[in-house]
Amino acid sequence: MAGNFILKSITASDLIIATRFPHIKWSGTAHKQGDLAGDGSRFPGWTPATRDLLKQALSNHNIANRNLLPPHRYLEIETWAKLDDKEKSYINGAGWTSSLEYPLGQGLGLKALTGQVLAKWNAKDKTGALVEALKQGDVSIEVYYHGGLELT
Repeated sequence: MAGNFILKSITASDLIIATRFPHIKWSGTAHKQGDLAGDGSRFPGWTPATRDLLKQALSNHNIANRNLLPPHRYLEIETWAKLDDKEKSYINGAGWTSSLEYPLGQGLGLKALTGQVLAKWNAKDKTGALVEALKQGDVSIEVYYHGGLELT
């Protein structure tokens, strides 16, 4: 599964606040060390090679595929139409939205930015891009670090 955006790291307090809302969830771990990958291999977990691949992907370099990315989780937000006013206000004011990333390199497989999402992103309005993506449907945000620690 690929996300709409990447949030390299989320603080413990930001995660606690976000997941108090009923339409914002924290997924289980993807690419957990030893779990079976789609091609029959096993995910390696955090290694020098997977750290380097993540660094390359976040630096807009092409990667062969997602299978060698390190473990990560998803902050999953339901579509804008399902959010209540408090949730919408939270999304519009959440400080972590300014740290969203959308690397352009191939192989990462993030969902394509289109229409108003792309327009907001190109205008450097990351919160606006998130809101516009939510207006198109559910959004998942890949997270690799929690409180500065690698997710396992």
